[in-house]
Amino acid sequence: MDDFSLFVPLIQIGLPIALLFLGFFAGRWNEIRHYRSIRQREERFLRVPTVANRTPLPEASVAQARLVTGCVVVSVDYFKRIAAALRRLFGGEIRSYSSLLDRARREALLRMKA
Repeated sequence: MDDFSLFVPLIQIGLPIALLFLGFFAGRWNEIRHYRSIRQREERFLRVPTVANRTPLPEASVAQARLVTGCVVVSVDYFKRIAAALRRLFGGEIRSYSSLLDRARREALLRMKA
């Protein structure tokens, strides 16, 4: 048995685990950075009113109104995809996608305000 054959199982097991951890930390870092950007822009557009109703509010006096729609797609990272696949096997709420939906909804609203 040569020295290289001892490293093959380590590479076959260690490399996927290392990539999984790398995906987790890279995805988490990107999510934290995106939330920081969202909070900064929400503070800037705090005074821009928005209403999600189909009918206007009766007591509101509005000088100018616009109807806008928006959609944002936030991609899922590999770690969340694996966590969601495991959750699908056992059933229940896929919590790893909740932050994706929150970020996309808030990002769409901010883009419409801008």
